[in-house]
Amino acid sequence: MKRVSRSTPCPICGKPDWCTVSDDGEVVYCMRIQSNMQCKNDAWMHFLKDRDPRRPPQRRAPMPLPSKQGAFDAARYHASIRKAWDGVWLDGTAVELGVNMDALERLQPGWDSFNKAVGYPMRDADGKVVGIRLRNSSGDKWAVSGSHDGLFFDPSLTLGEDRELVICEGPTDTAAAYTLGLPAVGRSNCMTGLELLKALCCRLKARLVTIVADADKPKRKPDGSLWRPGIEGAMALGSKLGRIHRVIVPPKKDLREWVGSGCTFKEWNNWVSTAQRRMPE
Repeated sequence: MKRVSRSTPCPICGKPDWCTVSDDGEVVYCMRIQSNMQCKNDAWMHFLKDRDPRRPPQRRAPMPLPSKQGAFDAARYHASIRKAWDGVWLDGTAVELGVNMDALERLQPGWDSFNKAVGYPMRDADGKVVGIRLRNSSGDKWAVSGSHDGLFFDPSLTLGEDRELVICEGPTDTAAAYTLGLPAVGRSNCMTGLELLKALCCRLKARLVTIVADADKPKRKPDGSLWRPGIEGAMALGSKLGRIHRVIVPPKKDLREWVGSGCTFKEWNNWVSTAQRRMPE
């Protein structure tokens, strides 16, 4: 028996761990995709050759992509990938990202077996799913064709007595914020989401906005000058939200890495308490 790896992932589920393949390569013992034959170790047996067509594995696939004539139904696509999501995927993805399982589940991710990636719903300010962001095991990120840009947040999100909203970059940093117990929302990148965030702040009645900027390295513009897109994008966002705001830069590359290294809620509070609060322009 041979364990699967990143270079030789499971032929059934496409993941690089937990599953095994027989030495002759004809039988796969997959820990995620069901078949009619379950082994004592809870794996499901799949035959790659001479498979009985009357007993196919119970593999769930997402909806096919829409035709050019039809509009992409993001909510329906999200519902389809949620059907393939279970405790095994949740546990494995949370461990891989270094976040709490319950925190990750608040974003309502799903498994896109067609693209072999975890799908995170992008929402408008009211919580409606308008697009799907995908992230595979290599960390590559892209959106499903036809998606609209949106925000990553728990649709049941509410703010505390201080009416503070934390704005992160991306779904995994948002899951890290939820791991700390913060009321958070993520935008798709450091330069987008202004109008959606303004609408969400209004709906949630946010009084204070804390924007978490990635500690990215300086990049060179075509004119030769240097800039840090994460920090400058956060500053630009804060100046346009119309709320009291502050910008913080984690001591690690981003919030997820900081949480993964052991950041606690107390450490978070100590760090943000030193950030300057700026009045809306």
